[in-house]
Amino acid sequence: MAFTKATNPVCDRLGKNTFDFFAQQGGEGGNVPVVDVGKVLTRRKDPVIKVGDVIYITIRFSVPSDQVDTITDQNLDTFFKFYSRADESELKVRILADTFQVEDFVEPGDGQSILVNMQFEGLLDLADLASGEKVVDLLGYNLNAGRVIQVIVASSDPFYLHQSLAEFMQPNIINAGVGNELTDATRDKHFPVGLRPVTFEETADVKLWRTIRDATTALSFKNYYDFMNVIFCGEDMPIDHENQFQQELRRLKKRRKLPFNDTDAYRSIKIATEAFVMVNLANSTGDLSGYLQSVSDSTGEVLQIIPYLAIIRNKLSDIDFKSTSFEDALNNFINPNNQPVADTCYGIISERIQQPIFLELIWSYWHEESMMVQGVNTIARRFQNIKGEGAVDPLANLEIGPLRPLSNLMWGYIQDEQHRLTVRRRAYEYDHHYGITLQGKAVTNMRTADSRSKFIEAFHTLLNLCMKFFRQHDDTTVVADGFPIMNALKEVHMILSEGAHNQYGDLPSTARIEMLMQQYLLARPEFREFLPTRQMVPYPEAWMDRAAVLNQLHNWSKTSVLHFRDLGVFGEQILLSIRFGAWSTVFDRTQAANWAIFWRPQIQNYMHAYRAVTGMDLAREDNAPVDIQMPSTHLVRRLKEQNSKMKL
Repeated sequence: MAFTKATNPVCDRLGKNTFDFFAQQGGEGGNVPVVDVGKVLTRRKDPVIKVGDVIYITIRFSVPSDQVDTITDQNLDTFFKFYSRADESELKVRILADTFQVEDFVEPGDGQSILVNMQFEGLLDLADLASGEKVVDLLGYNLNAGRVIQVIVASSDPFYLHQSLAEFMQPNIINAGVGNELTDATRDKHFPVGLRPVTFEETADVKLWRTIRDATTALSFKNYYDFMNVIFCGEDMPIDHENQFQQELRRLKKRRKLPFNDTDAYRSIKIATEAFVMVNLANSTGDLSGYLQSVSDSTGEVLQIIPYLAIIRNKLSDIDFKSTSFEDALNNFINPNNQPVADTCYGIISERIQQPIFLELIWSYWHEESMMVQGVNTIARRFQNIKGEGAVDPLANLEIGPLRPLSNLMWGYIQDEQHRLTVRRRAYEYDHHYGITLQGKAVTNMRTADSRSKFIEAFHTLLNLCMKFFRQHDDTTVVADGFPIMNALKEVHMILSEGAHNQYGDLPSTARIEMLMQQYLLARPEFREFLPTRQMVPYPEAWMDRAAVLNQLHNWSKTSVLHFRDLGVFGEQILLSIRFGAWSTVFDRTQAANWAIFWRPQIQNYMHAYRAVTGMDLAREDNAPVDIQMPSTHLVRRLKEQNSKMKL
């Protein structure tokens, strides 16, 4: 999370109410600390602050007397919030009391001004934080070119948050009677005392997992939709890496051509989508300092890469790095002012080994199983006046007027069909990556050369072991064993690495670009006019209700599209953390335990969504063998059951 330094005036979250912020004057010309942290029990600095404590926090600052009402008429959290950069999380603070004191203060150059000293006292809950050195940041808001931006107003002195097994038994210090000292508001509030699960020592690969989580979030539909709205709809919101996006858009605009009439609107959408994916992938490595390893070649070039790719590099230690692409080499040859390429024609591509592609094809697989792609295809056929299957065309009322942007976008989308991946080509690659494929008329008589037939069994075994680990971890009298998870991670890691060849990297990114474009088309507001969506269903992404109604109109799956989306999003994060971790060299069960704890929300959400979609419970503990059937097999079975019930 990026912050900027505060400048007056400070405003509220909406940028409407503002006031001037000053530090209070102390003795001998010094300033009083704005944010002061101490123990509740003693009301003084205490070096032994523990995870789970609720500590005393004081906020002091001054404002001009004519602006006091601006603050007192609002809650403090309207203007400020508390944040821990070490934990990347907002802190929970409960304000218990406030006091005001008027004093004279001379502002240089402004003459005599009257400032009011304000003091707020509250309780800071440390229950959700990890141990380590902490600094509490007081965040406020500034107006910058008409935008409300987040700024650091002040920070506390550093303090250390301790944690030990013995301290899990300590009562929360709020029970020491803070209500007697500050207010009676806390007397009726009870805090439980008990054991806490054991916290494992953090390992270096946590940085990789955070990077993967952030990289996949950057490629989310929400960010993509916001990006498209900034470009094409004039939305006023900040964009990360804006300069890189502009450079990539200019480059692609010169090179991406369509040999069809009147397809410029669709071409613009295609260029913007490709730029969104490629720039985010290029900036997906994040902060991996302390985790990367150094590798070199015979020319002395040194690269910093993740440990998994360092293992692969050591296998190919006789091959030098290649930093010049074929495209750049051609440009250098054409332009006489450029130097000739002083690079090997054969080598390991430096960019690929330094910047792994944090993108998994399983995202595309589950979105395809949601029938989103097939739904867009039926719209495209009806747009061409091709009647759907059955006596009555479910999309008979689809009439998109030529005065709306969607009409020309659909025209370009249909004209560009020959340049998109076919369903059979994606199905072959699903089998190559994960040993799973689609079922239907378009993918009959598949002849796969290489299939990851053991992936489903290994992956589902890992998920099942994770659920057993979580139950042990939640039992505060047991230290959960991460050894079975470590072995299962190695198995899945080895299987995934076998599929990282041939079209790996190129096909998944192409499929992602194409499916994001399909989601964007479905999210267009024009579709509301002829697709009878359920408006009260809270789908988090704009394309989902359109995909859901297409499922309903064609008698496809009755399962919520949300579950398919969750399988794609969470499945991608889980598999990326397995694929790019150096699990073949791991022998410490703590590392596997940390992996399970870090990815617990994703794992449990994936398992729930899988049961909702397929009807198979991957968390069973009755010693029954794990499910090893392809998901498409269960989907076909459930569709037959659904249709048979409808005939009764």
